[in-house]
Amino acid sequence: MNPGHIDLLPSRMLLALLVAAHLLAATLAGSLVRPWWAAAVVLLAVAGSLAYECWRVLTPRIDALGIGANGESMVRQGEWVAVDVSGDSLVTPLLSVLRIKRPGQRFAQGLLLLPDMLDEQQYRQLRVWLKWHRDADSAPVREPR
Repeated sequence: MNPGHIDLLPSRMLLALLVAAHLLAATLAGSLVRPWWAAAVVLLAVAGSLAYECWRVLTPRIDALGIGANGESMVRQGEWVAVDVSGDSLVTPLLSVLRIKRPGQRFAQGLLLLPDMLDEQQYRQLRVWLKWHRDADSAPVREPR
């Protein structure tokens, strides 16, 4: 059961969580920060943060994930790039965080996958592949208990 090519969509769930968190921060800043001009500065910072984070969610750098027949993994960042999926990736039914590293790159980067970013069946296949069908040389991906 190889997940193959998976196109990633922007997550509405993540967008809703970001908006809710920023609204909470704006409400707290508006009611707790005094004087009024300091509250206005904090509210502008929260609004700027919300705009930036929404832009990041709606225009992802990685827009597709590919798993080859031999288990090699790739991501599409404009063009396809081979990556290694680290064994310290997190896989759960509600979210998955893949720690991916390009060859020659010093540090791994995180790729957050939420169930609304791809088809339900593809998400299930990807979770199964990440848990069981990875390369035998790498450590198994952990799943929290």
